[in-house]
Amino acid sequence: MNAETYIIDLISRWDEREVEKRRILPDPWLAASALQKAIRRGDRRTARTAVSILVETAPDRLWRRLVVIALEDIGISDLSLVAAVLWVSGRAAWRRQHSDEERVAVALVDALCRAPKCRDACDILVVGDLHPALANLRQTLPDLGDCDLAAMVADRGRPLVDRVLAGWFLAGSDRFPGAQLAPRHGSIRALLGVYEHIGVPADILDIAAKGATRTQEAHPISLPLVWAQATRAGGFEVREEEGESLGLVAGWPSEAVDMHTRPGRRALSRFVSEDSRGLDRVLSRVEPGRREEIIGTAVFRIEGAAVDRRLTYRGSDQILTDAEVAHLTWAGGTQEMAAELLDRVRRDLPRLHDCRIKAMGERR
Repeated sequence: MNAETYIIDLISRWDEREVEKRRILPDPWLAASALQKAIRRGDRRTARTAVSILVETAPDRLWRRLVVIALEDIGISDLSLVAAVLWVSGRAAWRRQHSDEERVAVALVDALCRAPKCRDACDILVVGDLHPALANLRQTLPDLGDCDLAAMVADRGRPLVDRVLAGWFLAGSDRFPGAQLAPRHGSIRALLGVYEHIGVPADILDIAAKGATRTQEAHPISLPLVWAQATRAGGFEVREEEGESLGLVAGWPSEAVDMHTRPGRRALSRFVSEDSRGLDRVLSRVEPGRREEIIGTAVFRIEGAAVDRRLTYRGSDQILTDAEVAHLTWAGGTQEMAAELLDRVRRDLPRLHDCRIKAMGERR
């Protein structure tokens, strides 16, 4: 089934009677944040509500976000669905011709909510870009020629993260920037040639090629290598997990009010400035001026990683753990404190929820 047929089938099976409206603050920033968190948790009601807001207020942002969500959160767990999102995201005329904008988006969002989640294409990028153990590799790779980088990408004996970093520079870290990567001019076509050489199937090559035209995020670079690694590992399993929300804030799930939204930043400042004795011991060696950033990052890792069903295979849990360490050390922490900090913040999330309610001017 090609992407067009796949989407038409989704639209035909979507039942408008299932849509439930609720009173919310119609903020497109909160809606975009809620959309991604809801899809990760399989929360179709919230995801549909977010779509209705974004279709009216920021339709372009909606489709850009859906591209990132498909690559970042679904990834190799449902390649047909990822391909469908990439295909329709660049066809505004087709969406108007075959249905209204909201109907197409909601049909896809429902499918994204139901799909198993695999965030490894994102997390391996976080490891490559931010993990302190890879600092030397990040410095040396930009000086290598294309042939040397291509050889590293193709070397199945090297760690996955090394191959991803080499592919990142080969494709062009100027075109797909990272937080700590030196800009290097490259070619996504050259990288796709390497992937074809090592046996990556045509449908995944097409996802990488289309994805590279839809986003500046590096997920199209990492996804084929994650697929290759997972296929070699074998033994895919979908693990049921708890992705429950803390409750609602202004009609939105609490996790939508994160550090990338204005009220989320206000809530985080309140959370850090209030009684934080439980966190003081963990953060004793962190500069006071960086505490808000590192705690916000810990919250973002905890809430961002929560999914309803996770695709797992041998080595996938280690990618998640390494990404947590990389992200927290980038924010100013240490490798040794990462697990304890995440545990401490996780236990203190109800207090953060109260801070979010106060930041939005609400009462419990």
